[in-house]
Amino acid sequence: MDVTSLAYRTDLTVLRLSGSEIADLGDHLVVRTPADPSYWWGNFVLLAEPVGREAVPGLLERYDVEVAVAEHVAWASTRWTARLARTTNWWSRRASRSSGTRC
Repeated sequence: MDVTSLAYRTDLTVLRLSGSEIADLGDHLVVRTPADPSYWWGNFVLLAEPVGREAVPGLLERYDVEVAVAEHVAWASTRWTARLARTTNWWSRRASRSSGTRC
């Protein structure tokens, strides 16, 4: 995945230098920090494109497989849109009401 954001490129470089594993899976990157599973932004999925609310269940399944070391869920997109912001807000509200949901 081609990361054009200078902010994400910097973050990924620092993460790699500090021991995180970064896997390029084409349409997304998987960042894992096995030495610190609680490191929120050291264990996340970076998406190339924004997704809608309907994609959340699939993202959660993918996250459980690809970032198995973390007990939280964190994903980001290299491109944000109003639609993604609404999806993120919807998910945050839903997760905060659900007991046992990792967020």
